[in-house]
Amino acid sequence: MPVRRFRNYPPFEKDAVKVCALIEPKHIGDVSRFIEVYEGIALMRTKDPSRGLIEFWVSPSFIDDFEEIFEALRRNVPMESA
Repeated sequence: MPVRRFRNYPPFEKDAVKVCALIEPKHIGDVSRFIEVYEGIALMRTKDPSRGLIEFWVSPSFIDDFEEIFEALRRNVPMESA
């Protein structure tokens, strides 16, 4: 089976930017689903589910888009940078 390439994404030029945040643990699934809608913008990892510590790995090409998404999330889910 041939490998499917994404042609409309900008090239990944540098290392990922890591953004850490603390949220209420009950919101981890909601935030994860929200980030998945914006496929390719960021990858979300749960570092400590009991504390609500999450991190996002963001392509430098999409950092401006991610900041807008992150701010929209913060208006709906209590979240602070960690």
